[in-house]
Amino acid sequence: MKYKAHILLHKSILDNAGNAVTHALQSIGFTSVLDTRIGKILYFSASSDEEAELIIKSQTNEVMEYYEIERLEQWK
Repeated sequence: MKYKAHILLHKSILDNAGNAVTHALQSIGFTSVLDTRIGKILYFSASSDEEAELIIKSQTNEVMEYYEIERLEQWK
């Protein structure tokens, strides 16, 4: 089975990289950008939902990040 996972910082964690992107976009004229958050998207294969959960947990710092995982019918 194929999976897609989003790994994002918790809302309460300051996203310094996201702030840098926000300021960079504003400095080149995108003044309507007010907030940017940086995350990761992973596409991977696993033999079961349980294995997929273990894989994504191994890639997530659960103190600072959370994840959302979905099973895909096909690769995008």
